[in-house]
Amino acid sequence: MFQRMFQGRYGNDKLNHFLMIVALILAFASVFVSRDLIWLGNTLSLLGTLLIAICLLRMFSRNFSARMKELSAFNRVAIPVSGFFWSFRRKQAKAFEERRLYKHFRCPQCMQKLRVPRGKGNIRITCAKCGNKFMRKT
Repeated sequence: MFQRMFQGRYGNDKLNHFLMIVALILAFASVFVSRDLIWLGNTLSLLGTLLIAICLLRMFSRNFSARMKELSAFNRVAIPVSGFFWSFRRKQAKAFEERRLYKHFRCPQCMQKLRVPRGKGNIRITCAKCGNKFMRKT
């Protein structure tokens, strides 16, 4: 029965997912608005309800070309934004891995940054820039 209801309809896509998440966030935020700002809570609730209505209209629409144009416009904005956040996340993961595997020191003589493997105990570190040798625990 459920499959027959969506037969010939557009259905769900990434834009609907985004709109639904924003609607839920607005509805959740409207609950926590203070009593002094009742108008703000009502406005947030109304916006959330409108977004849910838009999602339902998009899902049950039979106009595939219009829905695809909307999705294409959304992707033109969403893909670069999500790419920025994914690259930031990858950089953070790489930095965490770097901190897990290596310990960083500064040469006491020339202040050059030096990287040595962790877990080697007390080792003698030789600065590549000035040749100074010093002991540190990794």
